[in-house]
Amino acid sequence: MQSASLSSGSGQANVDSYVMACKCDDLDSFTCNNTPLAPNSILNVCIQSMDSDVEIAFLNTLEMTSLDNETLLIVDGLLIQNSEISSLTVKNATAVGVSTVVPSRFFSFSTLSSATVSGIVQVKLVGGRALRGEEDSVVSRPGRYDPATPFTINVPMEPLPQVSQIKAGFDEEETNAGSSTAKEFVSSLTVAVVFWAACFFWGALL
Repeated sequence: MQSASLSSGSGQANVDSYVMACKCDDLDSFTCNNTPLAPNSILNVCIQSMDSDVEIAFLNTLEMTSLDNETLLIVDGLLIQNSEISSLTVKNATAVGVSTVVPSRFFSFSTLSSATVSGIVQVKLVGGRALRGEEDSVVSRPGRYDPATPFTINVPMEPLPQVSQIKAGFDEEETNAGSSTAKEFVSSLTVAVVFWAACFFWGALL
């Protein structure tokens, strides 16, 4: 978070961090959590201002990056990049959230892993008042959106199911089922052969 100062009619209030972002339960409660994300579940990212004088103007970018440098661009240039898996919710003037389905390529097959979600929001003062930087120079004039505030969160992720073990179990069941079916077929065939042989024998005697 970048350092900035707020200029208002009642004086100047310095803040080190005025935007908080986290993995959250949902986009209604905005309750943060650090539980590992399960495969095929929805990732909720909540972004909110920590100062009543600062509003979130808009979310400019949001991107997810895995430990293997896989990337998922979720928001770019204010726009959701894939509305089939992602959505943007504006809760109020100080809180916005994004929900997205995370592709399976971001998950490990064996152990817990993690991914980084990073983004940039544009903020403004309530009423369009000036926002001043560290050197006390005006970096945003009334009515303009500034500064660009970056944020980063870490998302722990559960491993994918052991597909090989599942497949092995499935193959074993298929093998056992096939073996049972083959035994039943041989048994039925034996009975049929004995029956027709008996019929032929009694027919020959008669």
